[in-house]
Amino acid sequence: MNYFYLRLFAVSAAAAVALSCQEQNGPAEAVALATPEVSATVNGDNVTVSWTEIPNAATYSWNIDSNAARTTDQTSVTVSTSDLAEGEHTVYVIANPALDAADQYTASQPGSYTFTVTAQVEPQRLETPEVTANPDGKGGVVVSWSSIEHAASYIYSLDSGEWETTTETSVTYQTSDLTATTHTVSVIAQPEEGSAEYRESLPGECSFTVQHEVVEPVEELRSWLGTYTVGCTARVVVDYNSNDQIVFEFDKTGYADEIPVTIQPSTNENYVWISGLSPLSEYSLWATIIESEDGKPCLGIVTGDMAVAQDLNGNDMLCAPICWNEEDDVVTIFSGTEYAFLIDPDTKTSISRELMSSSNVQYTVVAADIFSFDNGVGVYYGDYPTYIPAGTLTFTKTSTSYAAQDSKVMTVVKAAPTSMSSTVTK
Repeated sequence: MNYFYLRLFAVSAAAAVALSCQEQNGPAEAVALATPEVSATVNGDNVTVSWTEIPNAATYSWNIDSNAARTTDQTSVTVSTSDLAEGEHTVYVIANPALDAADQYTASQPGSYTFTVTAQVEPQRLETPEVTANPDGKGGVVVSWSSIEHAASYIYSLDSGEWETTTETSVTYQTSDLTATTHTVSVIAQPEEGSAEYRESLPGECSFTVQHEVVEPVEELRSWLGTYTVGCTARVVVDYNSNDQIVFEFDKTGYADEIPVTIQPSTNENYVWISGLSPLSEYSLWATIIESEDGKPCLGIVTGDMAVAQDLNGNDMLCAPICWNEEDDVVTIFSGTEYAFLIDPDTKTSISRELMSSSNVQYTVVAADIFSFDNGVGVYYGDYPTYIPAGTLTFTKTSTSYAAQDSKVMTVVKAAPTSMSSTVTK
């Protein structure tokens, strides 16, 4: 189907061609009805023709280009431009009296309006940008794309995130701000706003992989490097309930198994990675030196600011403290805290901490693990029930060497269950 737009203009009614209509045989004193004033407006792919209402008119006869006349008792009609050839067209309208008033009135002279139908040209899609990525030698990745003719700006997105607008043909990302995985940048060329000739391009894409370099930690952290066995006095049990909701239970009966744990250098000299404390074994928790209340520099499990992974929607997965309220025997997950618990450098035993909710309910930190926060808590365990070491944790060093973990990329472990009964407590 051809699409059209209309260029409308009026012409003199004196140039109109009379409709073929019924003979008017009224008496000599019969008065001709007033001539309708015709106009037209554009409405998408249609033209709406309207005219003034004429006193004593019962119907109106109209046609286009002197073709067969049609009659209506309305004062407007709508015609699809797809039924009209390209070029000029004239619509004619005659006001007709009622049959029982033929001795008083005769049909009017035709009113007319002329418009031009021109084939509408479909906007041309801009060329798809060719996107490339190259290191800049300064710890950054320069993503650039070809300059597109007739493009006024470009929008780009990293890993299907928010679209940013620029008039440049490149953007630089710092690898320190990116997770160690494969990233994809999409670029779309856009024409001038309101352009009738051009439309936005298809997205051009390019992918690049970030591999973070592991660095030697600061001196305070070096003594912590090695392999350990960790014993704990309790565990947090994560399971489904009868409503297919994820539930957390603090099991205080003891946990006999010793857990193999590795503390190794990370990509930041001020932090180390602790592997083995999370049931998500391919991920490591971040740890750094944090002073205890009595001023002792302890190893603290970092929560709330170091991304460990990303979920299916690209939200950061963070380590968060799992807390227990003894009075109500309720387990909840806190957000917005600096660290979960500390490990004493002398005894290598965890130092618990107390947290207060916004409703002044006191909780004790009993464990820590990785969650996704986006209007709730995303849980990413592969099997249920899952057990998290909890209570008092005791680290026993078995070797000063460590086995580096192979997987330090930010990937999705498992889609989150439909719902979770525990809520985030701030």
